[in-house]
Amino acid sequence: MDWLSFGLLLNDNIGLYLWSLLGSAILYFLVFRRMILSILDPIVFSIIFSSFGFSVVIFLYFTHSIESKYLINYILTQLAFIGGFFTFKQLKKDKIVAPYQTIVFEGEKLFLRITFFVCSLLYIIIQLISYKVIGVPLLLGTHIDLYNNAGGWGVLGRIIDVFKPLSIFLLIYFLFEKSTSSLLYVYKYFFLVILIVFFALSGSRSEFMLLGFILFCYIMLNGSELKKYFTGIRKYEVILLGFGMCFVFFTIVFQKNSGDADAGSSIGIFLFRLVASGDVYYFAYPNNNIEHINHSQPFLALFGDIFYTLRIIPRNNQPVVIGFQLFNMFGVSDTIAGPNARHNVFGYIYYGFWGSIVFSYLVGLFLSFTRNNLFFILRKNKLGQALFTLLYLQITVIETDPPMVVSNLETLFLMLSLLFVICISSFILIKS
Repeated sequence: MDWLSFGLLLNDNIGLYLWSLLGSAILYFLVFRRMILSILDPIVFSIIFSSFGFSVVIFLYFTHSIESKYLINYILTQLAFIGGFFTFKQLKKDKIVAPYQTIVFEGEKLFLRITFFVCSLLYIIIQLISYKVIGVPLLLGTHIDLYNNAGGWGVLGRIIDVFKPLSIFLLIYFLFEKSTSSLLYVYKYFFLVILIVFFALSGSRSEFMLLGFILFCYIMLNGSELKKYFTGIRKYEVILLGFGMCFVFFTIVFQKNSGDADAGSSIGIFLFRLVASGDVYYFAYPNNNIEHINHSQPFLALFGDIFYTLRIIPRNNQPVVIGFQLFNMFGVSDTIAGPNARHNVFGYIYYGFWGSIVFSYLVGLFLSFTRNNLFFILRKNKLGQALFTLLYLQITVIETDPPMVVSNLETLFLMLSLLFVICISSFILIKS
């Protein structure tokens, strides 16, 4: 079942789907309500999309589109994931705002300034190069999977995905931090304007969400110093969500005026994308499509991108991405497209019915450790806080696509290593 077939099924059974969605929403709210610190917490959006995925599986079962064993496996793996997620004690507001021992190294502020200038300038340059060779997303027919189908230029997207959030984090730090440097004062507001322009040109409704996520992470990590902001974060959520909604309508109106689509169809597509968050389930489960996916080389399926980057194992000798295999069942295409391989489907294909349950638990455990333990380890200085934010932004979506997250983490550490060499060299040069 592809996107079109699911859309037709949904249209014929919209009432049943709404009941499935309502049940899923209530269930997820009851399970996760106590751990939600703010709607700006990146993990909240992962939970929302997960609930949509849950509703899709329930909907498919009650429309007799999938066999019972897939429903059972989905429920067991989802319970295992949730069990892993709640293994470590959850973050609590009183622990976040409690005083803690900071670790500050000599010359930290100078190093942070150097990192901010270098990282943000590299981000600006690479983003402009991207506009030149790939195009401005707002002016293109689509901004989805823009870099996946850009050939060798796709590396620009991976670099931007590291330098952009890091630059935003450091910008927020310097906006809160009082400084006597005129150059820094002028540059940080210059970069803020550039950032807003880039957000608008992205044509993506998620850009302002990213800003909200990083702002939340910064305030949470500095909860003891910014207690009044953290305890009053609900007020700022409304403001940021207001900006986000204005941006959504701006892009919709622009697309209408540019002839890309009318406002009604743009909103409809946006809503269908929410409903279809669990698209891998209706690609994989109906007609037993999941059984026809190549399940060899499970280790490389998860970690293969690392070996390709290091030129140890060529891409041709690695498993084809699950989403691409599923997509090609409905028509061969050279376009890199397809649904994300959620942990339930990935685990079932490569580790079997029972192995997938263990895999899902480990995925939830990894997310739990990052959010609830690594937070306290890395919050002790600004560099650690920046690293936590970058890791958290990536790992919160691990439920959606574990191999993608592993690949993104590899890119993250590679880019940060190169950036560190540049910044530490500049730091030593300036200090000398």
